[in-house]
Amino acid sequence: MNFLKNNYYKTVAVHIAFWLVFIFYSGFDNGYYHHDHWSFRLQPDGICDILINMIVVYVNLYILMPLFYAKQKHFWYFSALLLVLLVGGLITRFLWWRIWLPMEPLTYRSSGEGSNYWIWVRIISDSFSHFPVLAVTVLIKMMFDANAREKKLREIEKEKFTAEMGLLKAQINPHFFFNTLNSLYSLTLARSKKSAEMVLRLSDLMRYMLYEASANAVWLKDEIAYLENYISIEQMRFADRLDLSFHYSGDTSNKSISPLLLLPFIENAFKHGIQDSSGWITIDLKVNGNFLYLKVENSYTLPVKGKEPGLGLSNVRRRLELAYLGKYELNVRQSDDIYSVDLKITVLKKINCIIADDEALARDIIKMHIKQLDRLNIVAVCANGLEVFTAIKNTRPDLVFLDIQMPQLTGTDLLRTIKNPPATIITTAFPEFALEGYELNVIDYLLKPISFERFLKAIDKYETWLNPGNSNNAHEAAHGSVHRFDPFIYVKAEKKMVKFCSRIFYISKASRIILKYTL
Repeated sequence: MNFLKNNYYKTVAVHIAFWLVFIFYSGFDNGYYHHDHWSFRLQPDGICDILINMIVVYVNLYILMPLFYAKQKHFWYFSALLLVLLVGGLITRFLWWRIWLPMEPLTYRSSGEGSNYWIWVRIISDSFSHFPVLAVTVLIKMMFDANAREKKLREIEKEKFTAEMGLLKAQINPHFFFNTLNSLYSLTLARSKKSAEMVLRLSDLMRYMLYEASANAVWLKDEIAYLENYISIEQMRFADRLDLSFHYSGDTSNKSISPLLLLPFIENAFKHGIQDSSGWITIDLKVNGNFLYLKVENSYTLPVKGKEPGLGLSNVRRRLELAYLGKYELNVRQSDDIYSVDLKITVLKKINCIIADDEALARDIIKMHIKQLDRLNIVAVCANGLEVFTAIKNTRPDLVFLDIQMPQLTGTDLLRTIKNPPATIITTAFPEFALEGYELNVIDYLLKPISFERFLKAIDKYETWLNPGNSNNAHEAAHGSVHRFDPFIYVKAEKKMVKFCSRIFYISKASRIILKYTL
């Protein structure tokens, strides 16, 4: 429901649910205490005790904890908490002595308890009768606070990461353009006919940097095209003074990389590789599976003392730490006349996805989840079964998020219709379709509303099933190159699914299964 999106209503709903559970517990506990069997019994004195419990709990949650506990004033907090418990015990004792005790039988009243209010054993006992519910609410409060702090910390870290990456890119961009404009200036002074071509290539570079490089990841083929434009501009500038070799190989399709990550290494080679009248540069880029290898070598002379180093390489080291922590290797070597860089990074193949659901809100939720993961790419969004059928035929996706109940053609009928269906994750509001879905070898079964945490688990399950080490093409894996293997057997018994994970030793005619358990 939409109102649950509001934190205020969520809090109210949680509090109401907690007190309803507590009231039912108190009623059944009271009924069992008086009748030795489970029955709900809630007398007026029990209702008053619940109200006093509420007062004690909310004074603690909304006064004592913010005022003392949150400010690390633990001594004052526990002192005030004991005082609140004592006041609660005094009120409970007063109500019992003044209201409830006179209603008891005469024999009970004549026992001496009703003649004196200040029976401290009773007062202390009544005070600590409020402690269990107080302790439970404090524990729940701390759990919610810890979860909120962790969520806030993740948001802060994400914002810090985005801000730092943006700053590093902003420092790289002017560095590159200063050098490129200087190259263009050199050609215009010489009235070279190549200046028009350089302006055209420079406009392509600027378009890429303005509209593409702001993303967290770009297509590897686009990044390579960007590098080719830059290299062509530098070739125009240096002409015969430069001995250049640029070569790239491997499957670059459908792979992504952090934008502008490779440029500083190549830019640095041009900056230092051309000294005096000539120089040489060798650039070799190779893609092998999920790894990209870049080797850049250039002629090199020792820098002039006192000259400040540029921002390019220091920034790219920091960007590698942020975007590829633990997934890259960088080796920089220099000698008297050669400077070389060897880089190895992981470039994940993007997963092409289709979203299929007849509800616009459900499609928007999955879109929102996908946009948070750079490795996922939406190729089609469909509202009915026939649209999904056509989209699968035209786009050949790696993964489909498929609703069951759709107009024209249901999700299950669609999977039966297609000869080799792509990997599929079912998204539905009806759990009763789970068995039918698993019979069709779906990757996972997501029940609406779908949280981002549950969505992540489904993607991890897909990547585990895909096993990219055995295939570099997710589409081939989704169409039979990688066979699905489910080590479990599901047996339907009394409208329930029983999951067997041990080795079947023997199956009798009576359909009983004898299992051989192995460690």
